[in-house]
Amino acid sequence: HVLCWDLLAARWIWADGLRRGIFTRHSVLLTNLIGPPGLLLHVITCLVTGKGVPTFLPDAALSSDENETEPAGSVT
Repeated sequence: HVLCWDLLAARWIWADGLRRGIFTRHSVLLTNLIGPPGLLLHVITCLVTGKGVPTFLPDAALSSDENETEPAGSVT
């Protein structure tokens, strides 16, 4: 069961890195080797690169916020 958790967390880190353009190779490796410290390293990497704290929301929930904003050239 520990291996399943490590693989699930590593996959989430990898997908989050792809979605937000963050280097994740070191975080995925550490997660697969010893688990939670790799997840913590990913959070630290996100903060250091200026991408903010990772969220656990699916992409659909994140993109719905963008649809509610007005286009840049619109006049109200």
